[in-house]
Formats: sequence, C-alpha cells, structure tokens
Amino acid sequence: YDERLRAFVGTDETRIFDFHVVPRRFAPYLAIRTKTGAAPTGAFGPQDPQPGDDARQFWVPVHKLFSGPECLSGMNLQISFGRGMLNDELAAFHRFLDAEHLENNWSGEHLEQFPFAIRDERIGSLSGETEFGPGVLVPRPNTLVEEAHYKGARLTFPVDPRFSGDPANLQMSSLFVLPDGQAPSKPGYLDDAEQSVGRPAPEYINIRHRVVEGKIENLNDKPDLMSILARGNYFAQHYIDFSGDGWVAASCAELLKAGINVSVPAFCMVGLPDFLPKVAQRDLMLWWNTQVPAALRPALWATPPFALSQTRIAPNIELPIGFSISDDTVSAIVSQPQEMDGGAPSAAPQTPNGALRFDKTGMPDGSPGLFDPGWDSSQGVVGHPAKGDAVRRFLVSHGLGSPFIEDAKLCAALGSYWPGVAPDATRQYQPDKILSGISYPWPTAVPFTDEEIGMVPVADGPLKGRMLPWDGVPGPHRKTFDGKQVIEYEDEKRVDYIDIQGTMTAALTARIDLHEYQDRTLSMAAVYWSLGIQGIALGAGTTGKDNPINVALRAKAAWAVLSFRPVATGDAEFARIAAQTGATIDPGRRYFRFELYRWGKQLADPARLRSVLVEIIEEATAYSDGRQVILKRGGTWKLDTTIPT
Repeated sequence: YDERLRAFVGTDETRIFDFHVVPRRFAPYLAIRTKTGAAPTGAFGPQDPQPGDDARQFWVPVHKLFSGPECLSGMNLQISFGRGMLNDELAAFHRFLDAEHLENNWSGEHLEQFPFAIRDERIGSLSGETEFGPGVLVPRPNTLVEEAHYKGARLTFPVDPRFSGDPANLQMSSLFVLPDGQAPSKPGYLDDAEQSVGRPAPEYINIRHRVVEGKIENLNDKPDLMSILARGNYFAQHYIDFSGDGWVAASCAELLKAGINVSVPAFCMVGLPDFLPKVAQRDLMLWWNTQVPAALRPALWATPPFALSQTRIAPNIELPIGFSISDDTVSAIVSQPQEMDGGAPSAAPQTPNGALRFDKTGMPDGSPGLFDPGWDSSQGVVGHPAKGDAVRRFLVSHGLGSPFIEDAKLCAALGSYWPGVAPDATRQYQPDKILSGISYPWPTAVPFTDEEIGMVPVADGPLKGRMLPWDGVPGPHRKTFDGKQVIEYEDEKRVDYIDIQGTMTAALTARIDLHEYQDRTLSMAAVYWSLGIQGIALGAGTTGKDNPINVALRAKAAWAVLSFRPVATGDAEFARIAAQTGATIDPGRRYFRFELYRWGKQLADPARLRSVLVEIIEEATAYSDGRQVILKRGGTWKLDTTIPT
C-alpha cells in the first residue's frame, strides 16, 4: 500500500523480477435496479452508453453502506463479507477432451480435486477489518507458474494426434483449443476473433514438455519440434497458475430484518501481473474515440480498443453463487443520479487541485472488452447462432491460456491484438508468424523501446548498464550470414516462458504513462503513413469482401520494426537532419527514432537451434513525433508534413 497514492501498487523497484499482489476493495451499497433515466431521484446512466442501453436495467448506487450506527438513521449496521474463488482450467480442458472424443486420462470426481480445480484461499482471501478495512480481497502470493502434481506424481495429459496433427489446431507451437472456431485461410486479424463462440476450455495450452519415465523432456530443444507436436502420442506436463474468478458478497442482518432481502454479489477476477499499470483501457478507448485523427483511427488497431466497461456481458454463470445470464450490465460503470434531492447537477467532472497520479484500478475500466481468448478474463456463451439461437455471453476465466503465461506470450507476440493495454512484443520475434497453418504477420502498433526489450542496456538511473527485457527474451539484432546482413530473432516457436520464469520484469514498462503510450502509438502510425500505408485508403482498390482495414494491416505488417528509441534532448544527429530537411522541432514534444525493414525469407540459423534469421529486402529510418515524419528510404532524408492531425 502506497500512502502517497492512497492505493495498492504492483511493482517494487528493489525487487525488479517480482510483482506485488494487488488487493482490491469492494464496498456495499444500497442500490436500485432500473432503466436509464427511470431512477426516482433523477436521471442517471452508464458512463459510456451503448445502443440498446435504454432497454436494459442497471444497478444504480444510492447509498454506501458501512458498519456502525452512523450509516443509516436509527440502525446499527453490522456488515460482513464473504468470497469464493475458482480456477478450473485443467478440469475444463479434460472435459473438452471428453466432449471432443479425444484421448483423455482424467475425468469424473478427479476433476473436482486440486489442481484440476483450485479454490478460495489458494487464489485470494478477504483481509479482515484490522489491516486494510473490510471488503479487501487480497490475492495469495504465488509463483507465476508451477508444475502440476496429483496423487504424488506428475500430472499429465495425452497429446492426441487426431487434434494436434491438424495445423489449424496449432498457434505457433501451442495447442489451439477453440471448438466451433473457424481456422483462417488468410490473415483476417480481428475478423478472425470469434466473439460469438465460447471458450469452454483454455484456448491455448502448452504441449512442449513431454514426460518420459517421470522426467520432463523439453521439446523446445528438439530440431523437429513441430513434427513431434503434430505426431502427438505422448503425455505432456500440466502446469498451473493461481489466477481465477469468483465473487465477493456482503450480508447484513439488520437490513434483512428491515425488508431488504436481496443481496447481489460482485464478480471479481484475480489475474497475473500488469506490465503497464499506469495505462487504463478506458482512458485509451476515450483517447482513440475523441482525439486520434479520423484518417488514422480505423486501422490504428484492428478493432476499437473497447474497455470491459463498454461491454454488455454477464458474470460467470458457472459459479455456484448464482449469477444470471440476463444480468449483462454487470461490467457497466453507472453514475450517481445527476440531480439528487433537488440539489445542483453533479455531472461536471471535478478539477484536480494538485498532482494526480494513480495506478489503474483493475476491472472494469482497466480491462479490455474483447476476448480472443482475453487478458484478464475470457468468455463463455449461451445459445448457438448456427441453430438460430440468440448468443448471450458471460465472463469466465478458464477460457484463458494454460498456464496464463502461455497466453501472454502469444497475445504479446501478436501486438496485444484485442487491442489491449498489454505488451506489444511483435517486433521481438520473427515477423512471419505461423498461426493455424498459415503465414500470419502482425504489425507493431505500440512499440517497446530497445531498452524495454533488452536490445541495449539501460542508459541511466539505478538500473544503468543492465539488460532488462520485459519478458526475459532479448530483442533482435543484425548478423552477417552468407555474406549478407540479416536480422536474428529468438524463435518464438521455441521461446517458452515456463523455462525462463523469474526473468519477467515491469521495472521499465511500469514507467510508461498514458501520454507516453499515446505518443508511441501516433508516432508509429505516422511512420506507416509516410511509408505509403495510409489507413483504410488502401482498401479502395480491393475486390471481393476483403476488409480494407485488414488490407492496411497486412501492408503495415510487411515492415518490421528493428529499432525504436526516444530521441534524447540535444541529440546532434537529429538536430542536423531536422535542419537539413527544414523540419521545425518543437522542444515541448516527444520524438522517436525508428529503424524498419521490409522482410523476406526466413531461414533456420545453422549455428543456433533457438534462433531464426530473416532476410532484409529494404530498409528505412525515420524520426517521428506523430505530427511530422523525417524519413530516409533510400539515400535521402525527406520531411513529411502530410500526417493527419
């Protein structure tokens, strides 16, 4: 707990490879459920209205509740809290194996036991009133991932070649579990994100640790890794993490006696570390919607960066607390009535009277509202569109990856593509990514710096001289091969966060605030614009049903970002180039330097199994502040001031 911020924080500068668990406070309210504008005390509404909201019912907070005689006149309230937490990822996976008639070695009552189902205090507990006050859910400190054991032996599962042998069921080198999902025939980006399909089991699962005679054989070190995965017929080690979803509920005997006999629990999630704690999803969403230039907005990401609070979705109806599928406003942020008791309107935002700094608050405005499979939460569905049923969605954690860091690697390597406030590690790995059997390159949208991905040592401060890639995986570098310059990458098919646990750090990325995140995003978009990739305009000449946004994204993905760094104040080279091109440099703006290249063939590195070499077709260097770009593509620097603003 940081008293200056009046908040819990997740990072510790003295322990850069560890993360604090971050408690969250839950407070009970008297509330009424009503339609927008129907509150008897005045107009109210969701913070970010959606079409159809006028027909929905929302819980409207009326009066905050706390124990003691000072809350409600004539009553001495005694409020107690309870919680329930569940992580049933492994149980869900084995149920999937049965449902798909695949080889399975665990079922029935076993799936109710640890570690198939991880419950309650293993995930998080209420702190009690003495330390932080009532209603504070505290995640239990755990390792990010652990080997799973059951009945005194390694817990394994069979890799069935009928499933792993289909290229559509492999994402890079992870097993891709998405029943009813359609494998893409060409990169469709978010067109391929199935938002009407539930995730009944972990969407990604690690199958690269084969168990032979009780010992783990790391398949990442095998030259024929992908062939082994496809052939299957072996037992893979299960891993567990301690994320999960659940509820916090409040009860009060005095209110029950007074006739208030309905108590609605809160839905909650315990996830894994936040590498960008100073950037909230809703802030990103509002910026994208109101400030990003219209010509850049559609193809800035593949889909709008909606927050979870923008999503009308029910809580996890599979939990035993009895959440309802019809309660699809659970993630909405609802304001107090704008006028109460004849008083002055309260809709105007307050103006801070001093420095305003906070780490983000978690769900629902700190989390993304798209699920493929998700970052904090995933989704289940009720109903089947192919049968003419209306699809109704609900939040559920067991649709994430198993373990969670398997999912984190894939999603970061694909540019945090919800798009969400999560690491964009696209440029850390070879640009030609293989998903579901096809070449599927992703463009960089919000680049991490060379320091943040461990290409160069930290330049200053207490960490000066250290190499600190955020996920422990060093970024690319140039290399001479067969007399030509190539780019060497760590092969993402063989990068396995399970093997390098303890090397992840938010020491550098936790410094990135919203303005920095925005500056990086617009500067990257401006560079693409100067390279001739000008938003959805590229779609004008396409034929058929190809989404013009996808056309633009594929054009961006043809360029890989090799280097990205901020331009230091007083940089002599930048000043010289700016003067040469006639650029006007604003000392109050942030400038970045980019090195990019159009990539060609991908080659195995004969000197190192775990790396990949990529051919350079063309190179470009650029300086950008998001409003203008100084670009060298060939031999001459040129100033581009056509960037939309």
